[in-house]
Amino acid sequence: MPRSRRLIIVALAVAGIGAAAGVMMADGDTVTTGPPIPGVRAGVSLTLPEYRRPAPTDRAPLLIEEDRELGLFDLRGRVVVVNFWASWCGPCRAEQPELNLVHDRWAGDDVVFLGVDFQDTRANALAHVREFDVPYDSIFDPGGSWTARFGGIGPAAIPTTILIDRQGRVAVRLLGITNEIELGVLIERLVAEPPSQA
Repeated sequence: MPRSRRLIIVALAVAGIGAAAGVMMADGDTVTTGPPIPGVRAGVSLTLPEYRRPAPTDRAPLLIEEDRELGLFDLRGRVVVVNFWASWCGPCRAEQPELNLVHDRWAGDDVVFLGVDFQDTRANALAHVREFDVPYDSIFDPGGSWTARFGGIGPAAIPTTILIDRQGRVAVRLLGITNEIELGVLIERLVAEPPSQA
């Protein structure tokens, strides 16, 4: 499909579903999303599968297991919750208990959590992990180079949480603090997607 056509905001013609919405990304492109979802803040919805863009697949060193590298390609086949954070970020600290709750509810065979520690020091990041008893590992990205590979579908600021579908495509981007209800609703939608989409 020509790129110009992909930028057109389309309407869903299925009765009872409602209109789709176009969301302008940081690079000036537009992705097409589905209708609003109860429990999710206004303006945030799942990007329709045919408009989802691939997440970067490059591997990067982990924060805790620092001798190991991980990439999103390694997690293909599962819904991935990627949270961008830093120890110096006050909203990230406020958000962490909510992320822990969602992890405890959803992490398993179908869903995996991955943090991205952004422009931080390893010592401060590890102190954050200990303080909040973070139950999942993070990519250590002190220079921000791995984060930058997301381009316009990545974070504009932190905290940002990105949900990636089973095919490794970015399905939703949550800017700012999220919570147990909002994130849980979106994860549930992605886990329930039919095999033809996931």
